[in-house]
Amino acid sequence: MPRQACPEAGTSEERLDVDSGATTDDLRRLLADRFPGLADLLPGCALARNGDYVTGTEPMAEGDELAVLPPVSGG
Repeated sequence: MPRQACPEAGTSEERLDVDSGATTDDLRRLLADRFPGLADLLPGCALARNGDYVTGTEPMAEGDELAVLPPVSGG
């Protein structure tokens, strides 16, 4: 979870059990429901499943690790 989100969530890691066929977008919504303070941050964050960037439609599998990455800017 992004460092700036940790105070809102109260943790840097969270284990979630989801239904078979859940997508990364489903997990993003689940995190926003569980941690309402993150709802505004999550849309701007990238997601990585098992170290690879993913889109919102990627299905999750048992044992997958999803990283929430903060937006990056610079030049």
